[in-house]
Amino acid sequence: MTRRTLSAVALSALAVLGLTGCSIVAMADLIQGKEDVFSIAVGDCFNDDTAAVEQVDSVVMPKCTEPHDNEAYHLYDLASSTFPSYDENAILEEAEIGCFTEFEGFVGSPVDETSLYYGYYYPSPESWEEGDREILCLAYDTNGPISEPLRGKGPAYPYEG
Repeated sequence: MTRRTLSAVALSALAVLGLTGCSIVAMADLIQGKEDVFSIAVGDCFNDDTAAVEQVDSVVMPKCTEPHDNEAYHLYDLASSTFPSYDENAILEEAEIGCFTEFEGFVGSPVDETSLYYGYYYPSPESWEEGDREILCLAYDTNGPISEPLRGKGPAYPYEG
């Protein structure tokens, strides 16, 4: 089972997750209505429950009009010639630039003028070995879950910090 790495890392629960088998995790995902992380497309809204894990293999995908944590706004492949082997720092730098560049056009405001922010999923060493080169950019509200699509919503969520 391949997993996709997150930009936010919380290692404490990773040890607990490491003790569970893939079949147990897959069964729990089915029961909870989760979908494979590789099924996320631009425009999809999802909850990833990532506060406790470094890698995600599945997410809950409610409609964008229902409470959700994230919305996918850009998906692209790294050029394999740019990264001939797995280099997490180089991949993170590329993801940061790629997602930042697309963020303002998606939400309609610069990142420092809205409570909306961005993150990304990027290949894990394991998924890299299987040919995964995707960067998935995601937008979220720093104030918590939202119940509407985020495209063009930057001005509606002014930053007050």
